[in-house]
Amino acid sequence: MKTFSLIVFLFGLNIKFGFSQTFPNFLPGTWKVENSEKYEHWDKISENCMMGFSYEIKNGKMTVSEYLEIKKNGDEIVYSATVIGQNSGNTVGFTQTHSDTVFLFENPGHDFPKFIRYKPLSGNQIQVTVGAGENSFSFGLQKIE
Repeated sequence: MKTFSLIVFLFGLNIKFGFSQTFPNFLPGTWKVENSEKYEHWDKISENCMMGFSYEIKNGKMTVSEYLEIKKNGDEIVYSATVIGQNSGNTVGFTQTHSDTVFLFENPGHDFPKFIRYKPLSGNQIQVTVGAGENSFSFGLQKIE
């Protein structure tokens, strides 16, 4: 009976407090999309905030495609993206739902994507998956700075 009570107690703690969120501190720097001239750059602003942007280099010219932010808001970590020319210029937020070996940010109410997942493979490689169900795609990022 004591074992059963302990299991119920621990299960209750998990529901009340949720999972332990980890900030994706591996992101600061410049990352190059494999086999592409697309990049993602992140700066650590504070212990609870990172800001970044995605861009492409074409004919020697840099064109920004989206502005990014990961910020701890109270008990939540939120990934925000403002994509140039989409969503009427509004920022779309994705709440972190998993952070063990994979950092998963989700927004089930958004049309596409519904999730963004960063999976560190090594100190200088990340696999990113963006999607909504079967309409998902993945790409590798290689740290260059």
